[in-house]
Amino acid sequence: MKKLLWCTGGLLLMASMGYFILHKKAALPLKTIQVMQGSISDKATAIGQILPERSVKIKSQVSGIVAKLLHSEGDYVKEGDTLLQIQPLTSPGKYDELKREAEIKRVVEQARKVEFEIIQAGYAQKSTEAFKYHQVKGDYQAASLERQRAEEQLALAEKGKIVIGDRQISSEIKSPISGHILARQVNEGDPVVAQSEMQAGDVLFTLADMQQLLFRGEVNELDAVKLKEDLPATLTIGALPDITIKGKIRKIALQSEQASEVNSAQSQTEKSSSASKFNVGFKIEIGDLQIPTGVKLKSGYSATAEIIVKQARNVLLVPERLLVFKEGKVYVQLPDKDKGSKLQLIKTGISDGINVEVVEGLKLGQDIIDKPMEEPKPD
Repeated sequence: MKKLLWCTGGLLLMASMGYFILHKKAALPLKTIQVMQGSISDKATAIGQILPERSVKIKSQVSGIVAKLLHSEGDYVKEGDTLLQIQPLTSPGKYDELKREAEIKRVVEQARKVEFEIIQAGYAQKSTEAFKYHQVKGDYQAASLERQRAEEQLALAEKGKIVIGDRQISSEIKSPISGHILARQVNEGDPVVAQSEMQAGDVLFTLADMQQLLFRGEVNELDAVKLKEDLPATLTIGALPDITIKGKIRKIALQSEQASEVNSAQSQTEKSSSASKFNVGFKIEIGDLQIPTGVKLKSGYSATAEIIVKQARNVLLVPERLLVFKEGKVYVQLPDKDKGSKLQLIKTGISDGINVEVVEGLKLGQDIIDKPMEEPKPD
């Protein structure tokens, strides 16, 4: 009997608590917010670096040993300034070979010259055919060029510089531009491999004009489809968070980085399969940077670019989290005296991920339910 009474009492207590909670919940007013007015913009974000617009890698036309360094990293140099001197490295056997080659070419040229003078005299007296005259003349000219080439090779080994036509090939490496030295890859005493048709050659210096900088980075495919040239952008430098720099889009890549890798290395299937399948970044370049006076940027600074794609001012705004999507249409919930809530069809515009522009369907100051109910019914 006592057990029955305890069970009955418990059930009555639970029923009372449930009734109290339900009526208390029903009595609570719905939380609403008002439609506000403001400005909104659709933006794209790019991640990248600040880099010089023009940079060059300095290489040597002469192999040898670095004899003297005249500049180091961070130095400003003018076009034509000597950066370093290279001592040509020629083995005794190679030098002897070049010297003997030059002597042989001189002897051959002299023999061809004597032969040409004899034929030339006969041709002047019309006792030698024109064919023979031109053939011997060509042999003499070829021998002269061979002698000249051999002497140039010998001079390059001995002195480290020669002049061929209007071009000087020298062991003194000069700066081709005015700018700062970003990197120096050699020290005194280091061997240097010359640049040629058969090999790339060693990089000695990297120079750049730090007065002309730009931003290079990547945007995802959803942002890339919105962008076009000349759109304004605002850069934020990671190392200088209080500084903002204005610029404009110059270039947008026509294909993503992933597509570029696949096109250039289709045979490397293992490498392609191990790479991220969602790496669809598109290269972007922002120039015409308006750098504040007194701000000195360094090459390689990480930066974030914010690009305004669309902008609307003095428009109606509601939080994007309150949108209700049904059958391809967009709604918000309005309070209703009889039903508690009802769905209101609206037309939206620009979204920034937090708020969304309302083009049709609502009025300024109108109340909408802050937390949408589970089973709204459209009118």
